[in-house]
Amino acid sequence: MAKWGLNTYMYGPKDDEKHRAAWKQAYSKREGDSLRTLIRAAEESGILFIYAISPGVDITYSSNRDMKFLKDKLDQIRGFGCNAFAIFFDDIDNVMCLQDQEEFESFAAAQVAVTNEIYKYLGMPANFLFCPTEYCAARADPNVKDSKYLATIGIGLHSDIDIMWTGPKVVSNNISVESILELQSVLQRKPIIWDNIHANDYEQGRLNLGPYDCRPAELMESLNGIFTNPNCEFELNYVPIRTFSLWCQSKHAGFKYDVEKVLEQSIREWTDEFSIPRLPDGYLLEADLSDANINEDMDDEMQSDSRPISPANSMETDKDELTAKDIRLLVELFYLPQKHGKAANDLLAQAKWLKSNHMLVSSCREPSNTASTSNLENCEPDYVAAKEWDKRFSKFRSTCQVIHQFGDRLMTCRNRVLLYEVYNYVADLSGILYHLISRIHLLTNPEKLEKRSNSESNSFRYGGFVGDIHRLIVSTENYDEYEESTLRNSNAYIIRPFLPSDKETLYDLCLKTSIENFNSDEIYKNAPGIIGDRDLGAYIYLHPEYIYVLEDDRDRICGYLCGALDSKQFYERYESEWLTQIRDRYPQPENDIASWTPEEIVANTFYNFTPPTDVSVLYLSHLEARFDPCVPDKIIKRMIRFTLEQLKLKGSYGASTLIDLWNTNLRRIFTSMGFVDLQDYSWMSKQKSMIAIKLI
Repeated sequence: MAKWGLNTYMYGPKDDEKHRAAWKQAYSKREGDSLRTLIRAAEESGILFIYAISPGVDITYSSNRDMKFLKDKLDQIRGFGCNAFAIFFDDIDNVMCLQDQEEFESFAAAQVAVTNEIYKYLGMPANFLFCPTEYCAARADPNVKDSKYLATIGIGLHSDIDIMWTGPKVVSNNISVESILELQSVLQRKPIIWDNIHANDYEQGRLNLGPYDCRPAELMESLNGIFTNPNCEFELNYVPIRTFSLWCQSKHAGFKYDVEKVLEQSIREWTDEFSIPRLPDGYLLEADLSDANINEDMDDEMQSDSRPISPANSMETDKDELTAKDIRLLVELFYLPQKHGKAANDLLAQAKWLKSNHMLVSSCREPSNTASTSNLENCEPDYVAAKEWDKRFSKFRSTCQVIHQFGDRLMTCRNRVLLYEVYNYVADLSGILYHLISRIHLLTNPEKLEKRSNSESNSFRYGGFVGDIHRLIVSTENYDEYEESTLRNSNAYIIRPFLPSDKETLYDLCLKTSIENFNSDEIYKNAPGIIGDRDLGAYIYLHPEYIYVLEDDRDRICGYLCGALDSKQFYERYESEWLTQIRDRYPQPENDIASWTPEEIVANTFYNFTPPTDVSVLYLSHLEARFDPCVPDKIIKRMIRFTLEQLKLKGSYGASTLIDLWNTNLRRIFTSMGFVDLQDYSWMSKQKSMIAIKLI
């Protein structure tokens, strides 16, 4: 940041529960040491560190007790060396409790009273910020000019307290000087912009790699400052933050901010980062990777990841280093919230034309015997139109193939940290493009189309360019994508949330993948549901929101991945709630252990449960994964990364998983992604390997 001329960092992550959800709780010694280290690092780099707290979710504004909680918490932060603060009241209910209604004239007056008191208690620090509940024009009631809330804030808040604003909307396409001048008159001060142009924490599949854009350089004169809220994936923010820094410098440095020029410069600089050998040791719990062996380890991993992402398994992979042209393609595919890059726009235009004109092919006639097929001007008009459609479809497929080839080339990237951040986005786009190609192609063969279920409508909704592609697929009359001959050669998969109707199928998959030779359905034929009750049922009962299902292009479930956000709580409820239920189904065997059936051996574990408490304490979350042997490694990795990201967004800082010792392939997949071996563990009478990962 300092290198690029940026001077302020605001700490307010939603995955720190003590910033918002549990704001009243003090930080532990370990958490405090981490914050103290971060504050010290910012100070040494010449960066102003601002700690933000968000008490609005449950504060009683008139409560002396809550005010003491707030003061004590900020006193603790001051003890860490922080001297700049912010108080957030964003994204909360604007209805006060009865106690507050009796004390304050309005919701805004309550926030003003609390903020002013805290500001004075802290000694009126030079940097103190306030985020209002109406933090953009779209949330101002009824509008910015006539909002009683904003007027009360402007009049009542101490004049030295800065007020944050996101622009016309939460994620603003444009922010004009005129709109800020109007806001100034209401707030009676220059605002500070909190810009969400590159934020991606609000929609699955969205990634914003484009340049800082649609903000005139003259805007800075009307502001007291500006923050950018970047993508959640730290490593992918090079272009967003680099171009933002150049925009900030342009007015004072006396150069014109040219979006295309700064984008080209940033892409050129970022391209060099992809060739720097780096392993994701930030994700590792323990790693002893010396300079001498890092390249060897990386080469081993690249060899294991050598298969291409796309279904075109015969495609040659260019192992040369990524070029600026490759990175520009990446940026243009994942550009800005309301604006696609050129590559994405071109692809969408091709797809929409093909979809709108598919009847040219399905209703065309072959040329007559007297027409020369080599001279299109003499052919039947419908045939000429059909040839044009075929030509454009071929071009569309070629364009998609370039993207798939880029995904393959990306796998050879020396910087594995960058690769792991971006891989799932590119892989998802790659897979969904194959859906679209097949969908469009089959529109020209309506007799081969069959109605499909609404399972696709239940799959995840994506944002950005991927979202537009997904909507194109869904809008093609809800037909099945593939004919049977296509299915045999396709590797297109969909990750979707668990549905209650999936239970029987998942139980069956759980049973079949529970032992090495996959004949468990025969071994446990007297009680086929017992394995599902042991390994899967508790997740369905306790945390169905963290179960993700993998479907292939036949709508066949071929894998699932369960997660538990808080392992300690999960195991406690597993024992107190789940085992209580299933013990009624499976009585404890009483005869000689040597005569127990396989079902009785499993049933006995329900009465001798010992949770892995050591891991529950060390690693907040855990995973349980089962996949059909036919699922490619890359698809499994994509699903693992997706699930980890969902847990990370909910506040998880680490995850572990138990893998059967015989399942060396799944263990290899996890460890190649940054999971590390901890110990062998006996879980419900089975020997498993405990591995874990740290999320950053």
